[in-house]
Amino acid sequence: MSKEDLIKHQFKKGKTGNPDGRPKGSLSMTKLLRVYLETKDPKTGKYIKDIVNEAFVKRAVAKSDVLMKEILDRVDGKVVNKNELSGKDGGPLEITGVEISIRK
Repeated sequence: MSKEDLIKHQFKKGKTGNPDGRPKGSLSMTKLLRVYLETKDPKTGKYIKDIVNEAFVKRAVAKSDVLMKEILDRVDGKVVNKNELSGKDGGPLEITGVEISIRK
């Protein structure tokens, strides 16, 4: 494909590739998933979200450190990793050799 062909098919500045957007009233994948998780399984009478959670925890305990970490992060919140930068002997950080320009 030539450069001219590529340029011809690029999005034009200020124009979206989907001008009409998603149709009004249509549900996003997230909304559909939330609706599904709130339904009950006809066989067990349990909510789908409870079945999924139970399976998730069982697998995490049996096989997966990654899933266990995900569960703990959601229950207890992610551990905050604090990094502090300081200069020599814990003093202020000295920054040199940086040029700053302000545009209007």
